[in-house]
Amino acid sequence: MAFIATRMHPGRAKKQMWNIFSVLSTWFSIWTLISILLYLKIPVASTKIYAEDGLSLQTALEKSFPHDFLVPYAGYLDIVWRSGGRVAAFFPLQNAAQSIFLFNTFVLSWITLTLYRASSEHIQNRSSRAIFSLSLLFLPIANFESVANTTNLHFFFMAASLPIFLRRFTQKIEAYKFALFVLVSTLSTPLMLFYVPLVIYLRLVNSKSKWYSKLNPTESALLIGLFVQFLFILARAFGDRTSTGTNSLAKAGYLYLDRVVGSTFVPWWGNVSQSTISPVPSILPTSIYLVLRALLTLILLISFALYVLKYRQKSREISVLITGVFISGVFYWFVIGVLFNPEPRYAIFPSFSLILLVFYFYGNLDKTKNSKFKERVIIVLVLLTWIGSWSPSAQRTEGPNWATEFVKAQAKCSVGIDKVRIPIIPEGSGWNVLIRCRKIPTA
Repeated sequence: MAFIATRMHPGRAKKQMWNIFSVLSTWFSIWTLISILLYLKIPVASTKIYAEDGLSLQTALEKSFPHDFLVPYAGYLDIVWRSGGRVAAFFPLQNAAQSIFLFNTFVLSWITLTLYRASSEHIQNRSSRAIFSLSLLFLPIANFESVANTTNLHFFFMAASLPIFLRRFTQKIEAYKFALFVLVSTLSTPLMLFYVPLVIYLRLVNSKSKWYSKLNPTESALLIGLFVQFLFILARAFGDRTSTGTNSLAKAGYLYLDRVVGSTFVPWWGNVSQSTISPVPSILPTSIYLVLRALLTLILLISFALYVLKYRQKSREISVLITGVFISGVFYWFVIGVLFNPEPRYAIFPSFSLILLVFYFYGNLDKTKNSKFKERVIIVLVLLTWIGSWSPSAQRTEGPNWATEFVKAQAKCSVGIDKVRIPIIPEGSGWNVLIRCRKIPTA
């Protein structure tokens, strides 16, 4: 390093060192900020281990690298989830909950910074772009099972890839950074396959290049990742994951309006489920209450669509972009909702796509005298949805504390047993981490 620096112009070497320092300090600052925000939102994330996070830790303790990465997870390859377990295994086991929490916030920092850079082409205002970049982390629908755990990080990666594919111009070094992000996303979830129709659509409507022109780095990363992902599925996990049964289109449609549109734009919306009842059952029956919820979100959706049509003549490019993204989100939701289950975690991508459409629309088309006021209204609305969903669900908070259960495990191991099960959350679901006592230090 010193030899290279002597061959380089002193001013240029100093500038490069400053750039490296700037990047590292920015990343560390964002990591600290996100860690603090998530700790304030869900303090137990640093003291409790969630569901499959314990499984990744257990696998990392049982198998050496890279064999732990070759074990299929729910029928596919997920390198981010596996990485969380491997990182946690490097540190003392009694601190596993904190290790996993810091790994999650570190990865979420990468996601946030990527969103901030990727959206700069369409969202010039830095304050709006900062809120937009953080909006994925604080999506209300993620509050029920996906907030602050490694298990569901791949849903955030998938959603954060959207503005990357929507960029029109990218510098070479930035393009390769985005390509790495897309590759990691694709090696973490096969759901990235839903980007293929969108990429083809964007190529078809791009008047500046032929649709069959050379692939850019991010498109190449998507195809390479999908090839590896499905090769892994065929070789290691074929048949492990199948459809849970066909659901009705009506159910998927209703839950799109409720879990995607409603939770994204209406503060304090909550999550509808089979146990949902009317807030005033003596006045408003539950069936009518649910219909009114769907009707409200449908009005919101139609109103935005009409507003977009009003400005379609100003920019054909942004109009077709909005159309493609909206159709992609709806198509993804209905395929998943009908063939599997429209669980809240699957709503992360279509929910974020709607937020992106709103920010991109006002960032590109609405340049009226009231545009700044409207932009502030949107930011306030987004912040209100954060406040309205600040307290995570009981599934994500209630249950055994890792450090407390670890002390109990030490006591059990002291009597000479070979293995011990340490219970984790969600409470009452039977999740636990099976660890050999030789890996647990005595108290």
